Amino acid sequence: MLKKITIFYLKQLCLGVIIIINRSILWVRPLSRAYPTYKNFLVPRSLSLLKAHHSQLSIIFAKIFEIKMSRKGKVLMAMSGGIDSTITALMLHDEGYEVVGITMKTWDYATSGGGHKETGCCNLDSFNDARAAAVQHGFPHFILDIREEFGDFVIDNFVDEYIAGRTPNPCVMCNTHIKWRALLKRANALGCDYIATGHYANIYQSDNGRYVISKGIDETKDQSYVLWGLDQELLSRTIMPLGRYRKTQIRQMALDYGYPELAKKSESYEICFVPDNDYRGFLKRRVEGLEEKVTGGWFVDKHGKKLGEHKGYPFYTIGQRKGL
Repeated sequence: MLKKITIFYLKQLCLGVIIIINRSILWVRPLSRAYPTYKNFLVPRSLSLLKAHHSQLSIIFAKIFEIKMSRKGKVLMAMSGGIDSTITALMLHDEGYEVVGITMKTWDYATSGGGHKETGCCNLDSFNDARAAAVQHGFPHFILDIREEFGDFVIDNFVDEYIAGRTPNPCVMCNTHIKWRALLKRANALGCDYIATGHYANIYQSDNGRYVISKGIDETKDQSYVLWGLDQELLSRTIMPLGRYRKTQIRQMALDYGYPELAKKSESYEICFVPDNDYRGFLKRRVEGLEEKVTGGWFVDKHGKKLGEHKGYPFYTIGQRKGL
């Protein structure tokens, strides 16, 4: 009898079933219409139900799920709540990876004026969106507070560079020194084989064994330029599926997964810790008396002709053409 029931369950695995054994319900969610594979099942809930039954049959079913869901390894997925990281997480989940979602809190967005920002990726609503997607698809999600290490390095560097007359790139600094290291540390603690992100870039291993960052196929969304600082240890553990797709395809996937609002979500281009996109105001708040320290000066052309007054060199970026 045990053998017959087990075979029946495996045959029905491709359809989604409700099985009742010994008056106990073993529940498995029916498959998504968009991506008809067994990997769309809410496995963690199923496993908890299965393991609640102290019988040989329950053990067999639990092992079936564990083997199928972890055949590609365990991956720590950085989720911002935006379309790119959310779809990446669902893609990996469907491909058979055991996904663990994690959202990093890098800044106190509410006190910086970003608590109700709709277009950004780093506010409370975005955290909730990331968690909701994870819960709906049956994989765990955590929020990691790295405000202290982020602020001490990335933000201090951002301010120092502008004061020194240079234009910083905080995303490069964060990825190179903070974000990936924080992810790797937690990946190791959680027993994850890989780290995954929603960046539009590709990683491949060259003939000499070194891992290389290259552009994604959608050059309008390419993000390889903010990842050049990642070392070999980090690259060897990182997965970036979106490098093979165009943004239009990712929006369509969001619709197929049943997330129409996510598919329409606008892009976020501002610096995560400058939610209103006013970096000048941010500098003024961070450096007391900044305007008095840098005072004003003149815009001049290559012949030395005065073209107008400026408000201080930290308030401009190299190559700036507007707002002068």
